Amino acid sequence: MARTDDTYTRLVKTLRLALPLGALVILSTVFLVSKRVSLDQPPPFDELRLDQLLSDEHITGPSFATMTEDGSSVRFAADRAQPRGGTEGQYLAEAVRADIETSDGGAMHFEAPIAELDQEAKQLVMGDGVTILTSTGYRIEAETFTSTLDQTSVASAGEVRATGPIGNLTAGQMELLEQDDGYVVVFKDRINLIYDPTAEKDDTP
Repeated sequence: MARTDDTYTRLVKTLRLALPLGALVILSTVFLVSKRVSLDQPPPFDELRLDQLLSDEHITGPSFATMTEDGSSVRFAADRAQPRGGTEGQYLAEAVRADIETSDGGAMHFEAPIAELDQEAKQLVMGDGVTILTSTGYRIEAETFTSTLDQTSVASAGEVRATGPIGNLTAGQMELLEQDDGYVVVFKDRINLIYDPTAEKDDTP
């Protein structure tokens, strides 16, 4: 019985010495075989993630105001805008609102889901279904409208639909033109007018 106790005691003493030494050997091996990290180089970065961040660069709530050379004021606002990839000075905007007040006192309010702003060409192209409300009581709709920012000029790229003081109207194109006594909205190309005398009594813009 005493011999068994001596054997157990020697085993416990041996393990007490061997286990800590084994742990030190394992820990030393980890440090010896671990990959060297250079402090002179920046940590690696996911290039795909970087490209995504750069392409998703955007501006929230952009707005600006300017004056045209012929004296009209232009105001522009959007919910969001971002640079158009690879093209300097061009932006894509969402949920766009724009206002033009001409020097003769007229006004036009634009609303569009999207727009392209070209600073170099000084041009704003609104699309995806545009609505215009005029101070003369017209509501004009078209797929696309183009407006210049240095001169008072607005034109549709195709068919327009309008409702106003004289009734309902469709035409192949609409333009805002300057005349001697001010600015006028001109409809042309395949004009179809349904005259409604009751519309003249409606003062709602």
